[in-house]
Amino acid sequence: MDYEIFNDDKERRAGILALEALQQSEGWKLVEKALALSLDRVHEDLETQGFTELKQVERLQDQLAHLYKLKKLPILLVQDAQEKLEQDPPDDREVYDDPPDQSPA
Repeated sequence: MDYEIFNDDKERRAGILALEALQQSEGWKLVEKALALSLDRVHEDLETQGFTELKQVERLQDQLAHLYKLKKLPILLVQDAQEKLEQDPPDDREVYDDPPDQSPA
């Protein structure tokens, strides 16, 4: 992704769980249904409209690309978060929170 929505690994893990739950929710299923209807409409427009300029076709193709990306957004966000979790070294700051005792023996 071109942006980072999570501040740290803890947020990434929570976000992955939330996005996976979102994909199973009735609300997301309604969003997918609406997106599918929009995609069908744009496909139909591409097939039936008489175009006088290439810009008109390109605009509809851009709409299709955006709708497909929106439909896959939760999956893309999960994949991106998982990749970043795999790339980031483990956070071991907790182990070294206290500096070693340097008092004279």
